[in-house]
Amino acid sequence: MKVYTPNWLYIKSKLSLKDGAKQVRNTISTTKYLSHDLKNVVAGVICRNSFFAQPGIILLCMLKDERPHIRELAARRIIKSRESSSDGKSVHVFLPPKLNFEATNYTEMIDWSSITITSQPILLDISTDVFKSIVRDKKNPEWNLVHFPRHTQIVERCVKLATEATAEVYGF
Repeated sequence: MKVYTPNWLYIKSKLSLKDGAKQVRNTISTTKYLSHDLKNVVAGVICRNSFFAQPGIILLCMLKDERPHIRELAARRIIKSRESSSDGKSVHVFLPPKLNFEATNYTEMIDWSSITITSQPILLDISTDVFKSIVRDKKNPEWNLVHFPRHTQIVERCVKLATEATAEVYGF
């Protein structure tokens, strides 16, 4: 309950894709109080399901961060990835990244130096000049991003059924 309930509440309160990386970090932080055995089991589950810790999704989250230096860092990384990107004809393999469970911030969950950064498709319509203006002016531009939910009603139904089953088994 120390992990499940806080995460369920976090998911219900922050539904957008742009909050996905923060959710992964929140999940990791709630597991630090578990026993060693449970922590190992939960860490494996988190690693297998850490798709919201993809570099592109972390960058999207960083662009919407309230801290100007984080937004600037995201903009610099996006500019660099666009300048060094290939012709776009290769297939991007979408695997969960290796996570740093000691990270104190969602921006530190992955090793940025060991990965290839690819821009999120949701950001393709935003020109590189907009990202350069973030670096230059240090302002938070008004984003007109489409709201993409992280979880659908089907997922919520499964969570509800799992909760009911837990209540039957454990009597909560």
